[in-house]
Amino acid sequence: MLGWFVAGNQHFSLQGMLNSRIPGGWLLLGAVGQVVFLLRFVYQWIYSERKGESVLPLNFWVVSLVGSVLILVYAVLRVDAVLILGNVFGTVVYARNIVLLRKEVKPVQPVKSPTQ
Repeated sequence: MLGWFVAGNQHFSLQGMLNSRIPGGWLLLGAVGQVVFLLRFVYQWIYSERKGESVLPLNFWVVSLVGSVLILVYAVLRVDAVLILGNVFGTVVYARNIVLLRKEVKPVQPVKSPTQ
């Protein structure tokens, strides 16, 4: 199985992918974006385990937004319509969830004593 992955075929080739004309910096940007995007699931899993219930905290959406924006920048640099379309909607959703969660967190008003 691994041999096929390395050798490839007419439709896919690891060697062809590594020898692509995509600049190394762009590949690094895309890879970092994918890793950050993956980390949101790890973060959510750890957070939920600690809470003892399934929850989506604010930082889940922040990490989702950062990862999505990095992938979106990579897609624009590559002029990759599939990645662009696949990430634009998610980026809007992640940003909207951040706005909604920030509205829920209201600052605590100090209690005034009767003498004031």
